[in-house]
Amino acid sequence: MLMKKLIGAGVLSMAVLLSGCSASLPSCSSSDAKQLIKQLVNQGNAKLLLGDFVEVRDIDEEAYNRDSEIRVCSAMLVTTKTTEAISYSIKWQNKDNGMFYLEIN
Repeated sequence: MLMKKLIGAGVLSMAVLLSGCSASLPSCSSSDAKQLIKQLVNQGNAKLLLGDFVEVRDIDEEAYNRDSEIRVCSAMLVTTKTTEAISYSIKWQNKDNGMFYLEIN
């Protein structure tokens, strides 16, 4: 219920860039993806509403588009205030520089 309010308010519809060394798009359960989710949850209004990040578990890749290189993922987000189902996407921002974009939808 709390996550629906947050998504409706656009609080978690944020994106972060991370530079990586890999030539392949990070997986849904990669340490880089988990770290970015943690950063998004632990900032600003999201942290006030959700509490502190605890973990992301039950991570699944729902879809992968090879042509556009976009992963769509689902997981359970656990914080000090709630446990909520989330979905997020991972896509290249600049593949040549190894920079990708993670957005919690």
